[in-house]
Amino acid sequence: MLLYGDHDNARAFYNNYAITSVLDALHGDRSLEPSLIVPPDGNDNRGSSPLFDSVYSDGPNGRMSTLIGSDLVQVLQKRYRTSSGTGSWALGGFSSGGWGALTIGLRHLDHFGTLFSHDGYFTDAAAPPTVRTCSSARCRPNR
Repeated sequence: MLLYGDHDNARAFYNNYAITSVLDALHGDRSLEPSLIVPPDGNDNRGSSPLFDSVYSDGPNGRMSTLIGSDLVQVLQKRYRTSSGTGSWALGGFSSGGWGALTIGLRHLDHFGTLFSHDGYFTDAAAPPTVRTCSSARCRPNR
């Protein structure tokens, strides 16, 4: 699954980031096995706004962490021929989607074997204590 960031939407990877041509090239040279790429809508009950990023957490505005990290995985496993092993499932994202991918993924390690973040931020107070804030050569747990 891919989570968008900033003030994008679920189509951003297709419309703005040319994911289709990248996936075609990776599938063409067999660098990537046949895959189901899912960019879920990460907006909570507040909708989308240039005034805030998608939160990707459970809270007063919705259950985005549970919906993406557990419920959506179960729906995809029922509707498509997917592997149930965590080694076949990845969750990543860009910017606030990168932050969301790691915080959701760390809460749902029973579903995801690979987590990745591109330009994610890691100072949000909603992050679980297992997320680390890194600066150059040192990493320290969030407090």
